[in-house]
Amino acid sequence: MTISILGTNGFLSTAIGYYFQQQGYIINCFGLEPPTHSYDSFYAIDLVNQNFDVSFLLDSDLIIYAIGAGIQSNLREKEDIIYKLNVFSPVSLCLQLRDKNYNGVFVSFGSYFEMGETMQRYPFAEEDVINSSAPAPNDYTVSKRMFSKFVSSYRHDFTHWHFILPTIYGQGENPNRLIPYTINALKNGLVPNFTSGEQIRQYIHVKEISVIIQKSVQMRLHGGIYNVGGVDTVSVHQLIEIIYNKLDQQMSESVFNQSERVDTAMQYLALDGSKLYNLINYNPIISIKESISDYI
Repeated sequence: MTISILGTNGFLSTAIGYYFQQQGYIINCFGLEPPTHSYDSFYAIDLVNQNFDVSFLLDSDLIIYAIGAGIQSNLREKEDIIYKLNVFSPVSLCLQLRDKNYNGVFVSFGSYFEMGETMQRYPFAEEDVINSSAPAPNDYTVSKRMFSKFVSSYRHDFTHWHFILPTIYGQGENPNRLIPYTINALKNGLVPNFTSGEQIRQYIHVKEISVIIQKSVQMRLHGGIYNVGGVDTVSVHQLIEIIYNKLDQQMSESVFNQSERVDTAMQYLALDGSKLYNLINYNPIISIKESISDYI
């Protein structure tokens, strides 16, 4: 099987590339720089400043769009780049693949941030995410909503899997994200600062995404939008407490309410993944508690 991955050296794209390279598949990579994992071919592309000809992709059994912008607020990416990479580029790819009569599988990713600042406190089904009109706290959320809405509406003959993801985590993620930030602070004797910690988030280990894609291939999953439900649904406070306990350190409540984030208004984010997992006969199993040691 030939797999083309658009996006190199991102957290998700690296995990996917490494996994499928280990499976012995032909891996073609497209991005700004060569990936850190092994690959068969690399093509330098800049989707922000260049048009891309999908002719390079037509022989691929699986095309994975793992390029995006705006998820890391500390990077302060410009709004036009966020919309370009999250909406306009993948829309263009989909339309070109349709026009070129592509007959493989195209994979893209949404985010449970698309739920917005909802007052609901239950895991959203796919329709709930797509139809949410709750306030959006940032351009990242708006852009992801725009592309998911496009996927739900456009006509095409090739198979398109659009996986809506919860928070992904695992070794190799950005050190500014919550888990590595907390662990690094405690290991170095620093006092970390957190929000109130009341917001509920759902988590899935990044390794599970590759397994889910492979299971979808094996089960010949039909095209559509699918929630990737996480293993752990916990408050930020509970997650931090898990990390403290794993490192045998005493947690003080004084570390909370010391910082602010734009996403704290989204008090509950979780996905119902039963539709996908029933179809591919798989449920993710890696938990946060057993994964913390990988960071250490």
